[in-house]
Amino acid sequence: MQTSCRPIATELSWRNVLWSAILAGSLVCSSSAAAITVTLAWDPSEMADRYALFSRLHGENYDYDHPAWVGTETTWTFSDSTDATTYFVVRAYNSEAESADSNEVEYHPVRVAVKCNGTTGSVKVIPGDTVTMTVSLDNKGRNDSTDFWLALKGPNGLLFYDGFAWTDIVQPFYQGPLPYVESLDILTLPTSDSTTGQYRVYFGVDTFMDGNLTVENLSYDFVDVELSQ
Repeated sequence: MQTSCRPIATELSWRNVLWSAILAGSLVCSSSAAAITVTLAWDPSEMADRYALFSRLHGENYDYDHPAWVGTETTWTFSDSTDATTYFVVRAYNSEAESADSNEVEYHPVRVAVKCNGTTGSVKVIPGDTVTMTVSLDNKGRNDSTDFWLALKGPNGLLFYDGFAWTDIVQPFYQGPLPYVESLDILTLPTSDSTTGQYRVYFGVDTFMDGNLTVENLSYDFVDVELSQ
């Protein structure tokens, strides 16, 4: 194996960007905290017996003495907790040499948040009250073609909002470029004719616009609402 600049790990790519909610302990309108799980994948090299993955933030250099990960697999999964754009490269190694950097990829985290009646705190409502869902979306400069989802899980099962009404058919309520939304009252729900009980309202976007709920590309948040006398 030559110690030339020809990379032996040639292609670094994204695989499965999946949001997983950390469930709130209380069932009264509390915003979920959210963690995003991201997997990087790269082409294997027949000459390599291990790989090292390096990360940096914008304006920084890679620290090749301190890799983010070292191992024999050709994927690496991490839980993201930063709003910053992060850059990655991978190098391949054997007992005699190391490769040059792979291509560099950028990770721009999409952040979705939803509030219930203007707050991320707790709220209980009684029949006759209204519940207003307010959403925000930080697209981190991305403009992917996107499916937008609004779903309600409650005593009557799981329903989806199609832009006009609630339905048990799985469908987005809007499709289009991923925008930046600072704050938008997206829907007001009357409760006068609703069954008392516990409800969970989801707002999410998936960046594979095909009308299907593509969970591998889904970013979402939810609030829990308790409707009681």
